[in-house]
Amino acid sequence: SQRTWVDFRQEVLFNVWNHIDLAAIVLIHFSTEAMKLNLYERRNDFLSITMNERKLLAATSFFETCFIIHFLRILNQSLAVLITALVQIISDLKWFMIVLFILLSMFSQMFLAVVPGTYHSQDFNITNNEIEISFERFLKESYQMLLGDWDVVGQGLDNPDVYPIFVMFTFVLTIIMLNMLIA
Repeated sequence: SQRTWVDFRQEVLFNVWNHIDLAAIVLIHFSTEAMKLNLYERRNDFLSITMNERKLLAATSFFETCFIIHFLRILNQSLAVLITALVQIISDLKWFMIVLFILLSMFSQMFLAVVPGTYHSQDFNITNNEIEISFERFLKESYQMLLGDWDVVGQGLDNPDVYPIFVMFTFVLTIIMLNMLIA
């Protein structure tokens, strides 16, 4: 009937916990098969595990932990309140994270537009092959700067053309956005 299909969609198909449980089971299976191949056919050499297999193991650990947390939520009612609150907090953070990513992208583009032009005006000699000029590099550096890992001289932020962007970055992202996250 129509009512059972609506209930099935809401309770089974669109329930995030069911997808996490399914992903955990599938990843555990694939990880077990990959480890069997590595440990039995390659003579227990842990260093012979490929990077893709290591990524599979990391993803398996993540989803397995989510599976255990979901299982604990079912078993213990007082723990269920804590886990439900944690899930709600993570759900509420999604819009903050979207805005944070947009701001990080904006500052990455600003640094990408200005910083490479300052390399030729500095005293050191750099060829184009020695420095990677890409959006990904500046996004990574912007994220590291958000966490407090910056080198003003090494990243070229001490240049008078770049320093105002750096000051805006520290004010907008480090002070305002991180304080909003804490609040």
